[in-house]
Amino acid sequence: MKRFLYCAFILALVCCIYSCGLSSNSSKYTDTTKNFTDALLDSNYTACANLMNFDKAQKNIDHNQLRIGFDSLRIKIARDYGRKLEYSLMSAQKRAPEDASLTLPENTTLVYIELHNTQKIGVLKVLFDDKTGKIDNIQKVRLMQNVPDMTKFWLFGLMAAAIVAYNIYGLILVYKSQLTNKWAYYLAVIILNIPALEYHVMQGINLKIFAHQYYLGIYFQHIGYLGSVWAIGIPIGTMFVSLKLGLAESKQAKARKK
Repeated sequence: MKRFLYCAFILALVCCIYSCGLSSNSSKYTDTTKNFTDALLDSNYTACANLMNFDKAQKNIDHNQLRIGFDSLRIKIARDYGRKLEYSLMSAQKRAPEDASLTLPENTTLVYIELHNTQKIGVLKVLFDDKTGKIDNIQKVRLMQNVPDMTKFWLFGLMAAAIVAYNIYGLILVYKSQLTNKWAYYLAVIILNIPALEYHVMQGINLKIFAHQYYLGIYFQHIGYLGSVWAIGIPIGTMFVSLKLGLAESKQAKARKK
């Protein structure tokens, strides 16, 4: 049991370190996009230009044409969402130098940022230069959704808590049992949580044969509205352990009566 706990702790630590690094990069993308958009809505086009990446070939760029582009984007965002906005990262995609299948330029990262006010949700598509951390290109995606009610999403979390509690109960059963090769049963309880019910804020409930239900049968992601998801796996592993131990106890009871 101690070895199992040590391995679980090391795995959790590695995931935490990886998540911290990812969160750091995500924060930079989100902050830069926020600063750019806020400056754009204030018609501070000088600040916008300072956040964009202009290479040597673009030094003689037509500033009047650039201003027209900024003004067009400002009008679209202000018209659809107003000026008081919140931002959250949806996804970030890098192109590996050896991956010729992607259309992204080398040393760039394609980022999708959700922006929303109290009523509407939208998305910005932003291409970042990896070397400078500045914006190569920014566009407003043709998508506008109503802000959803999050009550059902958080109520679904109560079911997730129940699944975690049940799987922890399964681990305790294995620990207190006389089973041989307990490590295999521990893995069964942790891994065998399929299929899964997935609840997406915008799409509702879906059944997934294979889903990312980590951490004792659940997967949780809260990224704005468009990226908020619960996945709850059916705890087949714990059900199997409970059934096996129940049958063993039944046989022992019958043997004692004889």
